[in-house]
Amino acid sequence: MKKTIFALFDSYVDAKAALDNLVEHDFSEEEMNVLVREQLAKEQMEVNLHEVDIQKSDEVGEVTVRGLPRLLGGQQPLHLPGVGDVLAAGNVATVMARTASSTGTADVGLKQALVEMNVPEDLAITFREALAEGGVLFWIRTGEEKAPTAAGVLREENGRHVADYAGKEPLS
Repeated sequence: MKKTIFALFDSYVDAKAALDNLVEHDFSEEEMNVLVREQLAKEQMEVNLHEVDIQKSDEVGEVTVRGLPRLLGGQQPLHLPGVGDVLAAGNVATVMARTASSTGTADVGLKQALVEMNVPEDLAITFREALAEGGVLFWIRTGEEKAPTAAGVLREENGRHVADYAGKEPLS
């Protein structure tokens, strides 16, 4: 059974460290989803997004591209009401952002998409507001046996509100 573990990061640096740490713990980037404001990603990335898209490989020059830069490379921005232009990476995040961008209002868009993923409504509002203010919203869908490790890594790297909101038991 799969668990979906959310984490909110106050900074791009913390989110990047968490994703790098997850990759080091043998989590696949294909399990990961992220939403981040486009401008923040462009300001913080150490590699050029355009180069990552063109290369179609894991390396750009001397830099191995993995984690957050690899996920965001080649993504096109979407406008989310109440948030601004965001980059969405991962299958679920991409579908969520496209759906949320077509609603036209902040009260429905991202908040409703998160609620449909079992995130409590007040926390969905917190996630949306934090994203608008420069936070990074991340979640990973992984097997039940690896979920506690993922949650631990996310907490260790300053992730807030780390939980599987559909789960009935807390992740240690």
